[in-house]
Amino acid sequence: MVESNDELKKELGRFLKSIRKQKGKTASEISKQMQYSQGHISGIENGVKSFPSNKLIESYLMNIKDTNEEYNFYVDEIAKITKNKVKLNKVSNVTNKMEIIDRMMDIPYSREFISFDDNNEKSFTIFNISINDLHFHLQDINNYKFYKGIRLTDNDKNNIDKILNNYFENKSVIIKENTKTLRDKNENWEQLVKLSDYIDDKLDKKN
Repeated sequence: MVESNDELKKELGRFLKSIRKQKGKTASEISKQMQYSQGHISGIENGVKSFPSNKLIESYLMNIKDTNEEYNFYVDEIAKITKNKVKLNKVSNVTNKMEIIDRMMDIPYSREFISFDDNNEKSFTIFNISINDLHFHLQDINNYKFYKGIRLTDNDKNNIDKILNNYFENKSVIIKENTKTLRDKNENWEQLVKLSDYIDDKLDKKN
């Protein structure tokens, strides 16, 4: 017997509500994090709203999950519950240490923006600016910037820039301090030194 959209919608809503409660979160908390009204999120959970878009479900799960593995588990469960009506993209884990470092220094990713439409079709947009670089956004004077819906003032952006700069300065120091330990363990410490130098170079150029 084929279940109707209304039945699938209610099943999906019950599932979302159950995992939220397991996490000890309220509908009010989730709605604020997602920047939706509490009534809308409660309506989704109770199956009285229209079938939620993939984008909304992904946002819901991202604000629930603690790990990528947990998120991917929810994706599989939702596919089962909705009889594959809802097919979400899984998130990948980068476990190889050198791959993580290589990605951190991969400049092209700063200009490539990935998005999904309501049909879950993936699209790529290449900008001539570093659209994914936080420093670019903190220096951009032509567009408003926000954090969780809060509009940032120029003073906010300057302070955030200083905080991030300090964070990466400390990170570079920590990498250097741990290089000897990694060398003693015969790990690929040269790549970590390269990362530290890369960070230092970028910080020098932006100061």
